[in-house]
Amino acid sequence: AMGVNNLLDVFDEEYYKNLSGGILEAFGKFFRQDMRVYLYPYKDPETHELLTSKNLKVSDSLKQLYKYFKQNERIVDIEEYNPNHLEIYSRSILQKIADHTPGWEKEVPEGVAEMIKARGMFGYQEEMNLKHFS
Repeated sequence: AMGVNNLLDVFDEEYYKNLSGGILEAFGKFFRQDMRVYLYPYKDPETHELLTSKNLKVSDSLKQLYKYFKQNERIVDIEEYNPNHLEIYSRSILQKIADHTPGWEKEVPEGVAEMIKARGMFGYQEEMNLKHFS
């Protein structure tokens, strides 16, 4: 599964300049063997518009390629999702974890913060209480 905002990055040709076949080479590898992208909707934080594969805007030069992936069900919308989770922006949460910003735990679904902490995910490190060593 992938969020709409991440799929927009996948369709950004700038990422493929170092490949001799460009974006077509990358997509040939990415979508081989019946691979599908299950797309989680994205709520634009500024406009509050809900973005799905149906209303996603890609560059004019890639519209036909995108249409091909849609028609062949290589990109499929996730229809059942929790609307409350649309207000969670992973890039923002990851930055808060990296910056040790207090309160990020309240911005993720129940159980997620505990798992991140227990597994040390996304660079999370428990700050040591140095008073115990004094």
